[in-house]
Amino acid sequence: MPVRRIPTLRNGETRPFGDAPVRPGELTLMAFYPLGTARAGADPAVSVVDGFGRVQGVSGVHVLDGAMVPSALGVNPQITIMALASRTAFALLATPAPDEPAPERVAVPRPATPVAA
Repeated sequence: MPVRRIPTLRNGETRPFGDAPVRPGELTLMAFYPLGTARAGADPAVSVVDGFGRVQGVSGVHVLDGAMVPSALGVNPQITIMALASRTAFALLATPAPDEPAPERVAVPRPATPVAA
C-alpha cells in the first residue's frame, strides 16, 4: 500500500486520511509516465492525433511523446515513444512545409540488411 496504516481507497473515499494523519516516513512513493492523454488513432472521434502524431483537424501541430500511445503498455515505453517520434521526424523531413527551404540532404531510413546465416 502507498501509505502504511491506510487501506486501499475506493470510489473517491478520503476519510481514512482524516482518521490517521500521515507522516512522511509512512509514504511509499512511485511515479508513472502518463500515457494516452493525446491518444493516437485513425478515427478523429476517439483520438487526438493520427499515427504520425498530427493533431486531428489542426494543421502543423504534432504530439510526439507518450501522450500519443493509446494506453498503458505494462512496460517502460521509452523505445516505443522514440520509434514513434523518429517515424514522424522522417515523415516531416520528407515533406517540408511549403514556405521552408528544401533540406540539403534528407535522411531516409533504410531497411536493415539481413545477416547471413
